[in-house]
Amino acid sequence: MKRGLVALSVSSLLALGLFAVLMGVAGRVVAQGPVIVPSSTRPPAGSPALAEAASIVLTQTVGLDPAICATTHSITLTIGGGTVIYCYRVTNTGDVTLTRHTLVDEHLGTVLSNFPYTLNPGASAYLTQSVVITETTVNSATWTAFNPGPVDEVSDSDGTQVNVALAEPEIMLEKTVGTEPAVCATAESLTLPLGGGSVTYCYRVTNTGDITLTRHTLVDEHLGSLLLDFPYTLAPGASAFLTETTVVSHTTISSATWTAFNPGPVDEASDTDSTAVVIEYEVYLPILRWE
Repeated sequence: MKRGLVALSVSSLLALGLFAVLMGVAGRVVAQGPVIVPSSTRPPAGSPALAEAASIVLTQTVGLDPAICATTHSITLTIGGGTVIYCYRVTNTGDVTLTRHTLVDEHLGTVLSNFPYTLNPGASAYLTQSVVITETTVNSATWTAFNPGPVDEVSDSDGTQVNVALAEPEIMLEKTVGTEPAVCATAESLTLPLGGGSVTYCYRVTNTGDITLTRHTLVDEHLGSLLLDFPYTLAPGASAFLTETTVVSHTTISSATWTAFNPGPVDEASDTDSTAVVIEYEVYLPILRWE
């Protein structure tokens, strides 16, 4: 007769006093209670072997769907990480029925301990575990199956990898110059009449990266420090500008550097741009007369 595993809910395990102790893990992973699910059953074929041997195979996978056992050994999450579902599938590849199970995950700790579950030869079952991952994590798990005694003890290990994308801070600075102090100019160069005059520099910064930046320092080659650790939230894709009016009396080519970062400092990004202000001048040539 074809026999399989009976699905055990957390509530029934608690009622029977068989719920496995799950060790909490501080920091980047937060675990929830396990539920063991029958996967397949294959009764032993043919006549009994002369010598029985116990054997199991563990397959650990990771995915995002809590309703299924994943099929991949690695996945990649976006910046900041998120919730993943580890699946531990055990298959009895020997010819001895195994009735006790211990599962230890490198990061989650003890997931099952001396757990009573009848796993016939050829049968398999899986357990899923929901955790929060905030940084790239490589881990392994070991499933040990045996019979009371303990006897017929066998183990197998497998591993998974969860990659978390790294933040890539990046900004673009556009320095421009004009004569209207109320607007951000669009030109990178300007010509003034003889004697010079008042100009308005504009410094426009754009967050071209994928992380919000909250502190800013701006240094102009000729005007000095305009911002120093200035608090301003610049989200990815957002722009902001700053204007500074000054008098230029001679041709001036100058650059400025904007540095954006987060407290620490971390996530630092910089960019530099320059402008030119040209002053017109008169040339006096002597008049020579030949007689």
